[in-house]
Amino acid sequence: MTSEDSRIDWDAYEAELHPDQAAPDVAVDDPALSFDHPRTARREPILPAWARSRAAFTSQVSWAFQHLTHATGYHLARSPIYAGKLAAYSLVGLGRSVFGAGRWVFDLEGAPVRHVAVRREDAAEYLKLSAQRDSRVRLRGFVALGATIALGGWSRHRRRAGLGSGPRGGGCGGGVRVDRPLG
Repeated sequence: MTSEDSRIDWDAYEAELHPDQAAPDVAVDDPALSFDHPRTARREPILPAWARSRAAFTSQVSWAFQHLTHATGYHLARSPIYAGKLAAYSLVGLGRSVFGAGRWVFDLEGAPVRHVAVRREDAAEYLKLSAQRDSRVRLRGFVALGATIALGGWSRHRRRAGLGSGPRGGGCGGGVRVDRPLG
């Protein structure tokens, strides 16, 4: 049994190793192709067949319209499903974001290292890790508080400008005020 693969052209690799041996010349252009090729070639029409005939054009436009109405109706019928999925995925995403932000703010990724220091009863290492956690949590807490305040102010500004959602916001009402009751 041999270890050589029959799919590999070993002679070509051997020729690359010895460039001093003359290799046969290979033509770059197709010899069957002449300079008169563009003159003798069959040309495709500029307009497709369906655009040259009034009946074919009408048939094509009718098909496109039927396809468009079918696709629109299909997705319109499924829009309650899409809305439900969007609401569910939005809640999942919000939960992941809040949970991830909480882990980041409270430095929960360093908890296993601190627990190992406690189990080994290494007070010096635990004090270093605890001080590091305290400084991280303090800084991250201020960053999270600032981001929360900034987002709250941005939301309030959007509502005042009529860009928020709801009856007075820019949702379905387009920023128009709700009518006051008569009398």
